Amino acid sequence: MGGRHYKTDSDGKPYVDQNFDSYAVEYTFPDGGKMTMDGRCVDGAHPIYSSYAHGSKGIAVVSSSNDCDPPSRTFKGQNITRSAMIWESKIDPEERNPYQNEWKLPHGRHPQ
Repeated sequence: MGGRHYKTDSDGKPYVDQNFDSYAVEYTFPDGGKMTMDGRCVDGAHPIYSSYAHGSKGIAVVSSSNDCDPPSRTFKGQNITRSAMIWESKIDPEERNPYQNEWKLPHGRHPQ
């Protein structure tokens, strides 16, 4: 689901694009588990862009900022504290480009 909040820019020129100002998605997995995602890109909104997964046993930080900003981390419980951390990803700096990574095949190969 999504919507537009502003139809014109500050000079009165209409926005013409396919982007929503707010959006939400609910994913349902084969085992019945659900994940929800929501976001907004509205002037004046709190400037945060990150992804979290909450479960009955803990929380995961999928990305700290941007689409794929490492490190990803998992925590027991719902508090993101160093003492509750279970796991943290380790990624070499040259492997951090999400736009390159989305094209990788298994075992790090790239399509020809």
